[in-house]
Amino acid sequence: GIVNDLDEWRTAQKIILVEGETDESMLRLLLEKYELVSGNRIPLTKFYRLIGIDKLYPKLEVLTRAMNDVIPNKKWLLIRDTDCIPISKIEQQKRLFKNPIHRNVDLEIYYQDGYGIESTYMTDKFLLAKILYRHYSTISIPMIETVIENVNRKFHADVNDSTNQLYIELKQHFDRQKDERPGYESITFVDVINEISYANIQYIMTKQIAKWYYEEIHTRLCTIDTSLTVPVLTPNDIESLYISNINSLDDIYPAHLNMIDKIRQL
Repeated sequence: GIVNDLDEWRTAQKIILVEGETDESMLRLLLEKYELVSGNRIPLTKFYRLIGIDKLYPKLEVLTRAMNDVIPNKKWLLIRDTDCIPISKIEQQKRLFKNPIHRNVDLEIYYQDGYGIESTYMTDKFLLAKILYRHYSTISIPMIETVIENVNRKFHADVNDSTNQLYIELKQHFDRQKDERPGYESITFVDVINEISYANIQYIMTKQIAKWYYEEIHTRLCTIDTSLTVPVLTPNDIESLYISNINSLDDIYPAHLNMIDKIRQL
């Protein structure tokens, strides 16, 4: 009820704002595993879902103004998908976003190392290969890692081809975001593409492109071992395999450790 919810806000030491249910669910699981393998305790945290990022300015203005009267002097962290923001523009976006909010609360902003939280699994080829090995166990981790690199290079080439489905898919997302969100006025799609390389392919990974990505990896691995009968992995499968096999800090992505550090330092 409302009373219990207010108690959660009052007792929390940190307020974490996330975009949706997927982000909250993954973060809760990750923080539990981090505490278990590191021995470090995460102070009591209140998660609040903003349900998407469109129209976020007015949402956050109302929320922070209202809650600051109830729970003053709290630390707030907004964890955002990077979406189609060029990497070089992230700090500028943080300043733009914080300006109308900072007078209400002490707010920090953290951008995911990738298009969204699901794409952070593409930030480290070796760790992704270890996850995939749990599913494609007849193929060695080094071989899987080579396949990942080759797929990354293919997707980088494809997203630079204006006739390719990857280019079209990403541009559709960019065009919608440019129409709906403040801060995109001076950003062009060329700016986005120019900062993408095979080494940071995670920044193009919409849900649809991520689906194509795992399908391409699957096809190539099935070519290496024609006896494979396992299905294509989904992002949910990847998360489950990842979380369930975290046994030490070495099993956690650096991108995720950076995010956890941000939460701990808040």
